[in-house]
Amino acid sequence: MKKKIVIVLIAFVMLVPSFAFAQLFDISLGANAQFGQSVLSDEGSWTGDWSEIGNIDNWSFGGDMRLKVLIFEVDALGSYSKVGGSDMISGLLTGGLSFDLLNVIRLGVGMGPNVTWNISDGKFVIGGTEVGDIEGFGDAFMQSPMTYRATADFLLGSIMLGVNYQIPTEFTFNDPQVEALIPSDWSRGRMGVSLLYSFF
Repeated sequence: MKKKIVIVLIAFVMLVPSFAFAQLFDISLGANAQFGQSVLSDEGSWTGDWSEIGNIDNWSFGGDMRLKVLIFEVDALGSYSKVGGSDMISGLLTGGLSFDLLNVIRLGVGMGPNVTWNISDGKFVIGGTEVGDIEGFGDAFMQSPMTYRATADFLLGSIMLGVNYQIPTEFTFNDPQVEALIPSDWSRGRMGVSLLYSFF
């Protein structure tokens, strides 16, 4: 009982200043770079190779747009990468929560489907595997794995500079198994950095 009370108090202490400093409405637009290799093992320990992180060929680049209303946020991320000689376009749309702490840092977490299109072959990529029998974007959306995305951004006036981490799950709308919402392999996670401009 005491543990539950402590948890509730901690949540209350975090939420009150978040609402106090939260903007009513905010739109941010900028660039994102995502590292294409894992930095964590499947158990969650650090395995990143700094020499590989410094290789620009291991990164994908794209745009990052965020819409925030109070503590609720929707993120849209699009990126281009070259994998094994193939050109790939990926899109990730997430919805979740975002907290401004003392107008210094913004912490957010959301979840949504991640859809990848192989431009070279004209096929969708689901869970790292090309799938040729998908009928349009709607079908790809239903079969794409739900992906978590966590963000941490420093608020530098109208500029936001931050890092992010996204990890896919086995959950899809086509096969909605609740237990699949828990990531089973942390080595599939990817780290990224972003630079955004806030219009409000």
